[in-house]
Amino acid sequence: MDLVGRLVTLKAIQEEDLRFLMDLFNDPRTGEAIGGWSLPISYRHQQEWYAGIGKDDSVLRFAVWENAAGQLLGSCSLSGVDRRNRTAEVHCRLTQENTAKGLGTDAVFQLLVLAFDYLDLACVAATYLPENRASNRLVTKLGFCREAALRSRIYKEGRRHDVEVWSILAEEFAKARIRYETGEL
Repeated sequence: MDLVGRLVTLKAIQEEDLRFLMDLFNDPRTGEAIGGWSLPISYRHQQEWYAGIGKDDSVLRFAVWENAAGQLLGSCSLSGVDRRNRTAEVHCRLTQENTAKGLGTDAVFQLLVLAFDYLDLACVAATYLPENRASNRLVTKLGFCREAALRSRIYKEGRRHDVEVWSILAEEFAKARIRYETGEL
């Protein structure tokens, strides 16, 4: 099932997407903006990762395609999907050239539709480095609420970083949906 938004469509990741996604993950400009490891990955590693997609039902991964140009922009996912507690975490990584255009917001909105409408989740979290202004704009625009700063949580580029934790509840997403449908988002 493709998730179609106004600006982007989320599709299943295909083998022909792997080289693009590998280059995206190896791009230091996108790696510096996110938490976690930013080590180079090889094409063989990317193929092994692709072979594992779908084997873990707590992670749902998608390729993000721009509707207007039919161009692959990046990837997004719901991870840590916990069907008992009805929670998950959202992630989105787009090429540097495609930030600040509303594309990430549209992609995450479509993930939230999946999370709340199809998976019946109650809460979706987002975590990011405080320096990542694009992620801050995205979660704020979609109506996420700030929960905490996890202090000195990640070691990256020779220093410790805090991690911002934000979340949105199903009833809060209902307000974001109205803003999306009326064109405010």
